[in-house]
Amino acid sequence: MPGRRKPMRYGYCGKIAIVDLTKGQVTVESRDEAFYKKVLGGEGLGAWLVNEMVPIGADPLGEDNILCIASGFLTGSAAPASPRVMVMTKSPITGGFGDSNAGGRFGNELKKCGFDALVIRGKAPSLSYIQVGDGQIEIRDGEHLAGPDTVAVKTRLGEELGLESFCCASIGPAGERRTLISAIMFDDRAAARSGVGAVMGSKNLKAIVAKGSQRIEINDPELVKNATMSSGLIFALPIALSLTSCESTVPVDS
Repeated sequence: MPGRRKPMRYGYCGKIAIVDLTKGQVTVESRDEAFYKKVLGGEGLGAWLVNEMVPIGADPLGEDNILCIASGFLTGSAAPASPRVMVMTKSPITGGFGDSNAGGRFGNELKKCGFDALVIRGKAPSLSYIQVGDGQIEIRDGEHLAGPDTVAVKTRLGEELGLESFCCASIGPAGERRTLISAIMFDDRAAARSGVGAVMGSKNLKAIVAKGSQRIEINDPELVKNATMSSGLIFALPIALSLTSCESTVPVDS
């Protein structure tokens, strides 16, 4: 029927993966369209889950806190900044709500695995890493990854898992030591605000590997394309003109 809206699965997968490192268990929750209408993008999704799952008075570096990595409904489209991934938690710096974000392809890859968000709770008994694939998640031993920086960690995991093109979120020595200024590196992009690296380290989690092959479907690709072009004219052009004008490099006939 012309004009009929497609199902909620367009823009979202409808699934949230919850990894309990203490119990060594992985569960997948399904959320309906009404839920996603409340939360809108990845930041709203992560904020809702932190508010829902973290008890009042929880220690930010304790097992009751969660680390939520979430994508938005435009992730996988051509919209500007749509691949950015949101990281939500209770901040060990402020004791309040903490958020950070990073560029790169991790958000796309997470959604290609079939998940809108990855929630990590508890604490692993020893250093571990998580492997996320098409609808599957595994908790793996990561003791051999203790110490190296994030570049070396991704290289080792690629060799270990036989992967060439994949995304990796990891912490370095500072994160392992729960340093409050430590970041989570999403390949070569950093989520460095709110102490998120320290929270990841407090869970004995060294890295998260994501590699998916599912297609990300867009409800109306032409509409997204047109909106992307329009937003570029509205927002990007004035910024570009301002910068080039300051540098006296804008090509104008005065």
